[in-house]
Amino acid sequence: MTLAAALAEVEGSGVTGTATLTEADDGATQVVVDMSGLDGTHANHLHHGSCNAQGEVHVALEELTAGADGSGTATTTFEDPELTHFEAGHYVAVHEAGGAPGPVISCGDVE
Repeated sequence: MTLAAALAEVEGSGVTGTATLTEADDGATQVVVDMSGLDGTHANHLHHGSCNAQGEVHVALEELTAGADGSGTATTTFEDPELTHFEAGHYVAVHEAGGAPGPVISCGDVE
C-alpha cells in the first residue's frame, strides 16, 4: 500500500513537492518528503485534518534542508501508528525556515 500527498505552495511561497507514505516489510511506516523551492532548514509534519481545516501535529518528520538548487528530501520511519491510520484525515505541511515551526509554506492532503 502507498499513500501520497501533492504539496502545493501556500501564499506564493514557491515551495512544492510530494510526500510518499509506504509500509516497510517490517510493518513500519516510511514517509519520504521531496521538495523544491526551499531555502534553509524546514520543519515538516504529518498533521490531523486537511490543508483547508488544519489540525495538530500527529507525527514530526525529519527536517528538510535545502541544497544549492533549492531541493530537499527527508525520510522518516516510525513504528506506530501503522500506514492504514493515515488513509483519511491527515495532511503533510512544510513550515517556514527557522527555529520553531513557523507558518505553513507548502501543504498537501494525504490520499
